[in-house]
This record gives sequence, C-alpha cells and structure tokens, in this order.
Amino acid sequence: MPNANAVPKTAMQRFLDAVERVGNMVPHPVVIFLILIGIVIVLSALLSAFGAAVTFERINADTHEIET
Repeated sequence: MPNANAVPKTAMQRFLDAVERVGNMVPHPVVIFLILIGIVIVLSALLSAFGAAVTFERINADTHEIET
C-alpha cells in the first residue's frame, strides 16, 4: 500500500529515473564493442567487393614534395 503522505517526484527525479531505465537497457560495453567490430568487418568486405579504395597524400621528408 503506497504511503498517503508520499511527496511527488520532481521533474529532475523523473528525468533521472528515465535515464536509469534507458541505461539499464543498454548492453554490456564488451558486447557493444564486438558488435561494432563486426559492423566494421562487414562494411570493409562489402566496400572492397565493390572496388572502393582509399588514397592519401603525405609529404616526403627527404624531398619535401607531396606524394600520393
């Protein structure tokens, strides 16, 4: 039976209760990390299959020229 003299929760308390409920639904950080690793592997394989490539430029320390 609820207490008849219960003080209503403030807006901040209700907000923090909501944050706690959402936080309790989040999986363990290790699981999140493994899921992200899997996503990177799958995306890498798909982009490689479609011929995507990455190039970058750097400055040669000896000649001070830009190389690709």
